[in-house]
Order: sequence, then C-alpha cells, then structure tokens
Amino acid sequence: MKTFRLALVVLTVGLLCVGNAAGQDEKKSESDAFEATLARAKDGDTGAMFGLGVMYANGEGVIEDAVEAYAWINVAAAKGQKEAAEHRDKIKKTMTPEQIAEGQKRSREIMKSISKN
Repeated sequence: MKTFRLALVVLTVGLLCVGNAAGQDEKKSESDAFEATLARAKDGDTGAMFGLGVMYANGEGVIEDAVEAYAWINVAAAKGQKEAAEHRDKIKKTMTPEQIAEGQKRSREIMKSISKN
C-alpha cells in the first residue's frame, strides 16, 4: 500500500511539473505573439493595431491594460480598421473618464510615432 501511495505522489508531482511547464510554454508563445504583433502595429498595420488592442484588453501575452487597449484600438479605428470602432466603444464603457482621457492621450502618442515610420 505504501508503494502505491508513493507512486501516486510521484505521479501527481510529475503531472504538476508537466502542467506548469506547459503553462510556461503557452505564456512564452503568447508573449512572442504579442511582440510580433507590436512590431507590425508600429509599422502601421491596422489589423495588428486592432489585434494588439485586443491582446491588451484580454491580457494575452501582456498584462491586461484597458488604457493601452483603448489607445491601440482607437488608432486602428482612426486609420480605417472596420471592427475597431465598435470594440473601442465597448471598452470605453468599462473605463473611467480619467482612463478614457489617458487612452486618448496615448492614442495621439501612438499616431505620432507611427507617422514617423
């Protein structure tokens, strides 16, 4: 019986370690996707700008940040990305007036940095 318990403990610990490693791989993959999307967004790809905003909104590969989500999606909308305005308005409903003002300020900064490229 002790051998069975020991085997069960070893198996459980092993599964936890494998699960943790898989979770780390998933986070690394999300982080890599975020970095690639950020690079394309900075190059002016409106689809990437929208995608980056969604990643910020959902905390995919980056810490969740409504202000950054709003800013990137707002820029995508201003540049004609079709879905962006609707999503920006949804995010805006969850934000304080101060966050919206910060998101608009950040949008202007992003627009300036993109127009230099």
